[in-house]
Amino acid sequence: MEDRELERMILSNLGLVYYKSGNKQQALSCYKQAVHTAREVGDGGGEGGALWVIGELYFNRHPDVALACFLLAREIFERAQSPDRDKVQRRIDNLFKRAGKKRFAALLVVEMRASQIVEQVLKEDVPLK
Repeated sequence: MEDRELERMILSNLGLVYYKSGNKQQALSCYKQAVHTAREVGDGGGEGGALWVIGELYFNRHPDVALACFLLAREIFERAQSPDRDKVQRRIDNLFKRAGKKRFAALLVVEMRASQIVEQVLKEDVPLK
C-alpha cells in the first residue's frame, strides 16, 4: 500500500515537472496514472488534486472536459472538507466568466455526465490541442 501511495506522489510530482516544462501531453499522462493509483489506494486528496490539474490542462481547448474534472475534484474535496474545494470553485467561476452565460449554461449539462466524461478522458487520448 505504501509503495502505491509513493507511486501516486511520484507520478504527480513528475506530472508537475512536465507541466512546468511545457510538455503538457506527458504531464497529462502522469496525472491520469496518478488518478488511477490514488483510486486504488483510497487517496481522495491525491485523486482530487490530479483531476484538478487535468482540468487545468484542458481548460483552454476543451472547457467541457475541464469542467467535468473540476466538478469531480470539488466533490472529492467537499467530502474531505478540504479548503481546496474553494480553489476549484474559483476555477469553475473563471470558466463561467470566460464562456459567458449562454455558453456556460450549455456546459452545465456536463454536470450530469461529469463522471462519464472523466472516465472517457482517463481511458482514451483526448488531445489537448
